[in-house]
Amino acid sequence: MKKSIILIISLVIASSVMSQQDVSEKHLRKFCEKFAKAIESGKPEKCLRFFDDKYVKEQHDIILKGNTLQFVSEFVLGFGQLPPEEAGVDLPVFSDISDVKFVDLIYDADGNRMAAYVITLKNGNSYKMHAPIVITGPKNFGFRGAMG
Repeated sequence: MKKSIILIISLVIASSVMSQQDVSEKHLRKFCEKFAKAIESGKPEKCLRFFDDKYVKEQHDIILKGNTLQFVSEFVLGFGQLPPEEAGVDLPVFSDISDVKFVDLIYDADGNRMAAYVITLKNGNSYKMHAPIVITGPKNFGFRGAMG
């Protein structure tokens, strides 16, 4: 009897853990494609719903004091990865984006899911963006960038 109870509890726990990571590839792809369309709309506020709640609260609400344009621009344009202005390179702004293509779902070195995009600017320059995806349930996920 005792072994049966332990087995049942173990199965329930294992099922719960597996279901959190059992995200439909179809749902993730659709989510990523919709994010590309939100970026292309040119309206940063349309992008907010695609981010992980914890990330929005800490980075957008607290650190950036609700500055949605800065929040989305830093995530999408990767200000931390671009050369400094004094290097003679103009940093793009959100309104410079002309096209966003979702390429594929990939894994980083630690096995975490990421969405790969190619972002094209109005001047013809393009670059790759790898957006980390935080998965908290079968249909509950969002993008999360650097915090702090």
